[in-house]
Amino acid sequence: MRDPVATVTRADSAPPRSERRLSLQTFSAFQSRNFALLWANNMTFALSQSMRQFAFTWLALELFDSGQALGLIIFALGLPILVFGLPAGALADRIDRRLLLFASQVGGVVVTLLTAVLIWADVMTTGLTMALALALGATVAFGQPVRVAIVPSLVERSRLLNAVTLMSLSQNVSMIAGPAIGGAMIAIGGVGAAFAGQSVLLGIGLIAL
Repeated sequence: MRDPVATVTRADSAPPRSERRLSLQTFSAFQSRNFALLWANNMTFALSQSMRQFAFTWLALELFDSGQALGLIIFALGLPILVFGLPAGALADRIDRRLLLFASQVGGVVVTLLTAVLIWADVMTTGLTMALALALGATVAFGQPVRVAIVPSLVERSRLLNAVTLMSLSQNVSMIAGPAIGGAMIAIGGVGAAFAGQSVLLGIGLIAL
């Protein structure tokens, strides 16, 4: 004969079915393997991007000790997005989106690694820094529209809103975590290490593609 007390205890300890269903719905878009891989790629990209802003700020103040240099570098990071944002979106509609995303991220790996090497070699100048910032901004301009455009093709229509929410969540988390990770890497290995870390993150993201 069942112990009624034990039965009640088990029933009380088990989460309500509605709560379990809500938990599953919160991450329902991850049931698509391709979306889960894109989300992982987006997470590594977003982390590297937020680290990048922090690292360039640190670089400008540490090497050049100039607020003017900092302003020019931040401008150089954002300029390609303004110039190439719309053309990049149109290009994503005409060629293989995965190829464009892959190429832009490979570019990010190369440029961030080159930045780290130039810092370690102690040959970085304001002009070089601006050129590298422009190049990195271009990789963002051509890569990010693809991540946004490709989401609807990876999930069912009923899960599209959930997918968009999860993509936004990764961006928001990265905005907080990226500078913290970048600061820790600078404390351990200098600003060059922060750029090398970005290169590693982008390389990991390539695996998901």
